[in-house]
Amino acid sequence: MSDTPALETLSLTKRFRALAVRKHNPGYAVKDLSITVREGDVYGFLGPNGSGKTTTIRMLLGLVRPTAGTARIFGFDVRAERLEAAALCGSMIDVPAFYPYLSARANLALFGGIGGGVEPRRVDEVLEMVGLAERADSKVRTFSHGMKQRLGFALAVLRRPRLLLLDEPTNGLDPEGNWLILQAIRRMNREEGVTVLLSSHLLSEVEEICNRTAIVRQGELLYEGDVQSLVSERAVEVGTDDPDRAAGALRAAGLECAPASSDRARLVVRSDDPAGVNELLAAAGVRVNYLAPRKRTLREVFLKYMDGGATAGKEGER
Repeated sequence: MSDTPALETLSLTKRFRALAVRKHNPGYAVKDLSITVREGDVYGFLGPNGSGKTTTIRMLLGLVRPTAGTARIFGFDVRAERLEAAALCGSMIDVPAFYPYLSARANLALFGGIGGGVEPRRVDEVLEMVGLAERADSKVRTFSHGMKQRLGFALAVLRRPRLLLLDEPTNGLDPEGNWLILQAIRRMNREEGVTVLLSSHLLSEVEEICNRTAIVRQGELLYEGDVQSLVSERAVEVGTDDPDRAAGALRAAGLECAPASSDRARLVVRSDDPAGVNELLAAAGVRVNYLAPRKRTLREVFLKYMDGGATAGKEGER
């Protein structure tokens, strides 16, 4: 693999005047975003609604003009060398628009024909990949939302891109469709070396398939680094009859805690000392009815960043 990053942004910024309608709103959708996606990464791009993820992907594809900053795809500047950069990418943003009165096969052949064409067997390969081989000759107007979503993924990978930019590719899919897309991402990354930037609200799937991630909030980077460095930290899960009082006692003692993803009545405490946590709560008069050591989940870490309880950092710094 090349030392050149598959994707790199430097202080990438987008400011919309329409957003700056109030005195205290500067209108930034993306602000000073600097991330690096290495070749071979499956890179999770995480943030709440309105955090600038889709705007960032649109800037990477040359669909939105940055206000400031730069972005490069395999060394090509996405503004100055847009065609060269775009030729290396496959993308999926929202539900793709297809010709409703053409079949799935005809739509892929038509779009694949733009810029040189693809072999018919490649069309069959990607339809098989997303579980639509049996509906290849059905008109797209008969497809459900989930089937169109899968067809959109097939279109994104049709021309064998080196980099995939995916914005919520499993949105609206049933469990089978979700599994097919995630399996396809894994296989292409492992067998073909395809680099993937995956924007998703499904934190469990990011934790499952991504090796690196970025967390953004209000257009700004909060964290960039390895997924495992986020979730490998030891924690203690605590159940009490009064989680609010327990949280107050823990925080007063300088311990970070947040509601558990499995049960909002329980707390996950950033500590590797269950006995010490139990002793602290007992001293505060809090009755503990459950106590167990475990690792934090990506969802719990993400919520901590969204609550402002974690500091920004890169490559494992928090």
